[in-house]
Amino acid sequence: MCLRVSGVLIPVVEYFLYRLAGFIVLVVPLRVAYWIAGGIAGLSFYFWRGPREILKENLRNVFGDWSEERISECARANFAQFGKFIADFFYIGKLNSGNIGEFVEVENREYVDRVVARKKGVLAVGAHIGNWDLGAVTMALLGYPLSAVVLGHQDAKVDAIFVGQRARKGVKGIPVGKAGRESYRTLLRGGMVAILGDRDVTSRGTKVPFFGKPALIPRGLPVLAVRTGASILPCMMLRQKNGRFRFFFEKPFRADLSRNADESERDVLERWIKILEKYIVLYPEQWFMYHRVWED
Repeated sequence: MCLRVSGVLIPVVEYFLYRLAGFIVLVVPLRVAYWIAGGIAGLSFYFWRGPREILKENLRNVFGDWSEERISECARANFAQFGKFIADFFYIGKLNSGNIGEFVEVENREYVDRVVARKKGVLAVGAHIGNWDLGAVTMALLGYPLSAVVLGHQDAKVDAIFVGQRARKGVKGIPVGKAGRESYRTLLRGGMVAILGDRDVTSRGTKVPFFGKPALIPRGLPVLAVRTGASILPCMMLRQKNGRFRFFFEKPFRADLSRNADESERDVLERWIKILEKYIVLYPEQWFMYHRVWED
């Protein structure tokens, strides 16, 4: 979230707010931090009009039979959850290999071991749902070193907060502008690269059916999968009703290299979209998509 006055970003204030959030999370009980962060984010639902309306538009495309009241309720809950997401990001500073199991329950970890043992590269693909940063940190703390493709913040000081927090927990950030080359090299060396596959930030994505309507989906996943032969490991870190997180791993798969590149890439995208759709339907209040997915 960025603070703007008359459309102008105020980086100093934004930096101060993130620093304040980090301080509060580290000195008060987590439930109190959730209450503060969720309350502020919930309140922002009423004045952060642009992202609010885009989120509601995205939800309508997913849940065509929902009433406007239900759409608004889900969007309001989504904002509150995003506040908790920010709190969780700074709480990562308290996590280590010894206590991560108290905060996160891992499901199907054997899938991770299977693709790592292959030593042919792993594309850990998630989405803007749940807590993707916590997912990357959990992987690192469990002993799976990885690099994560990240979209930097406009302000260098704010960006340094996020880069530093990830790096201290063993997650190497790959800027979006260098993602293709660095990800390719990492995968060919047998490493793991984490990417998000639901928001195209390059305008060079591929249009595929998404909840029955054409949407522009990032090409990074299918292109890297086809060019490197890396395993694709779908994963989602989602908050449960008891307050803990569950780290879901779906059955890994690989691109079909016996087909031509275009067909193989499209097959990868279609398989990924089915998995993504499942989790959005199950956890719509945790799908933090404040950018248009369906331009039409």
